[in-house]
Amino acid sequence: MQVKVVAILFILLFFLLSACSDEGESSYKLAKESFEKGDYSSAKLYAYQVVKRPRFIDDKYALLSDEIIKKIETLEKQKKQEELQREQEELQREQEETRKRSLERAGYKEAKWGMSPKKVKKALNMKIVSEGNDYINFGKVTCWFFKNKFYRAIYDPKLGDNNTKDYEAVLRALVEKYGGGRELKDKVDAFSRIPLLVYLWEDEFTEIKLRMFNPEIWSKSSDIFPSSTLIIIYESKEIRNEKEIEESQKERSKIEEGSRSMKSDL
Repeated sequence: MQVKVVAILFILLFFLLSACSDEGESSYKLAKESFEKGDYSSAKLYAYQVVKRPRFIDDKYALLSDEIIKKIETLEKQKKQEELQREQEELQREQEETRKRSLERAGYKEAKWGMSPKKVKKALNMKIVSEGNDYINFGKVTCWFFKNKFYRAIYDPKLGDNNTKDYEAVLRALVEKYGGGRELKDKVDAFSRIPLLVYLWEDEFTEIKLRMFNPEIWSKSSDIFPSSTLIIIYESKEIRNEKEIEESQKERSKIEEGSRSMKSDL
């Protein structure tokens, strides 16, 4: 009797294992077919059915299905990386286009940074009042050059004192054209040391500053609103920095030369 029970159990176990094997084989084949067709979602689903099904022994279909899952995960990771790379490249192209458009607009009116004096004259097409080696005065606008490259324009609207109306009009026009600027605190005139009111607008290539004697400080010693001191400065960041570096190097050279001269006398 016991022998019969054991035999029956072995037979049942055999059929159970065979059924599991058949089910695993069928799901694996579906996973493989889906994978070869590029239907990774279905392939992953069928492969997981094989890997996660109840098993009593390790079988080749589970191992093969696990390989399919790993391949799909690798492909999905590669796809995600490629999509991320494309997004980064697209963002870089957009930034480069924005930078290019900003550079094309950088300057004063039609005169762009880096232009020669001859090109600036043609671009502005304004009557020349005076000119020198590094500047051209067009009356209300003076353009400055470094190594024959246009890098600064100073616009002087030539307002009289106590002209708050035109001062406010100039400030409003700048805000409408360039957006809200920011006030630079604690600025003073380099020569007179008089406190200044300074507003700054800037992008990657250009700084624009509205500058005048600070009315609040000025009013403490005078009833005059100093609108006659109002100027607007347009400046190329790149060429200005180039100019400052060269001037700094020249200054260091003078100091070193002076130091060598002093050493010979000591």
